[in-house]
Amino acid sequence: MIEVLNLLLASFAGIVAGIVIGLVPGLGVSSTFLLLTPVLVTVSPVYSLFLFVSLLITSQYFGSITALVYGVPGELSSYPVINERPHLLGKIDQLLKHTAQGSFVASMLALVIFALLMQAGSLWVYLYNYKIFSWVLAAAVIATVMFGSKSNGKIINAILFVSGLVLATVGFNKDTGQSWGTFGILELSTGIPLAAVALGLLVVPSLAATTGGVLENFSQQSFKVVAHWGSVVRGTVLGIVGGLVPGVTYMASTQLSYFVENKLNAGSPTRPEQAVIATSSADNAGAVSSLYPLLWLGIPISLGEAMLVWLFDKQNVNLNWTTISQPINGVPLYLYLAVCFVLTNILAYLMSWPGRQLSIRLARSLLTAHSNYIIIALVLISVIMLANESYNQLVFYGSFGVACVAGMVVKQLDWMPLVMGFILQDSIHLVLLKLGVLTI
Repeated sequence: MIEVLNLLLASFAGIVAGIVIGLVPGLGVSSTFLLLTPVLVTVSPVYSLFLFVSLLITSQYFGSITALVYGVPGELSSYPVINERPHLLGKIDQLLKHTAQGSFVASMLALVIFALLMQAGSLWVYLYNYKIFSWVLAAAVIATVMFGSKSNGKIINAILFVSGLVLATVGFNKDTGQSWGTFGILELSTGIPLAAVALGLLVVPSLAATTGGVLENFSQQSFKVVAHWGSVVRGTVLGIVGGLVPGVTYMASTQLSYFVENKLNAGSPTRPEQAVIATSSADNAGAVSSLYPLLWLGIPISLGEAMLVWLFDKQNVNLNWTTISQPINGVPLYLYLAVCFVLTNILAYLMSWPGRQLSIRLARSLLTAHSNYIIIALVLISVIMLANESYNQLVFYGSFGVACVAGMVVKQLDWMPLVMGFILQDSIHLVLLKLGVLTI
């Protein structure tokens, strides 16, 4: 039975985790959620949902602190901030204030839109059929190939996506009653685990590339400058749009917001500040809007959301609007979730700006020579626990090892399209069966 107190505790745990992953380079939302999966499989997936939402929102605030103060990315979407940091030395305190303000306004605007669209929840359920679902999946595939990675190129994205589909097909198919891609190896009949592939391809190479060093001291000087609200609004709009599109995600929308601000304010002395503020606003707004298709249709936008869907599936529960509308003590679950959104944003804002000195001291204590060893230990513990939860430990460790080698050797390749193909394979196969394109 779902208890309100446990929802509160899950949200608080997500806030704490969000602060840490925002401040510590190398840790991201998806990576951290993967690390927590061995614990989350033992509790109700609803608690995992509240933890994930709080973690996602909070991390967006604190990533800017690490990027601006120390010059290292607290999370992946902070890279535009790193690019502008050399032009902002002496204005760090000012930018911390404005990025926190922009993040708060952007998040709340995205939440207002979310609240308005909640009223259309029943309409989404009515429209939730396989023909519409097929269009959504088609959009996800196209977006992944076209925009899933800026560095790979469209052909490479397509090859990786198809590779992910193929890897996800390996194993015993309960619909056909036959095995595919196992080459007669009995252990492969349970399939290749997504967690092992994602950890090896995405998490381990990212951690190996982090520096973990403190590069610049914090500027104690404060400036009283009015925030650039036009940049906040533009970043918010682009963030919401980017967060809604599968395969693009808010990570890409922050980059787009950065490019737009540089274009609009070229030659302006305030261009670096406006670019950083718009980027932070897009980051937070996109993080919220990326939850829309997840909560309405059960469509995961990111790897972390895919693992959340997996946690629901593991307990035979579908993550969609029907589930989110279920009452707890007579109150729909989505109202509790809305309260979680608001309170998390308020707490994150207070801690990232008025309480920034505490956050900076925490970052200084975390960013030590030993922090990387702690993170590596956490990864190893997570791998062991996930392997124990898997159907076949040998396949898990083998898949993890191969993925690590591939991720470390081909570092210049963005493997996310492959992971997206792996994630969407079941949904694509199911839709094709329902539409009669495939037959059992």
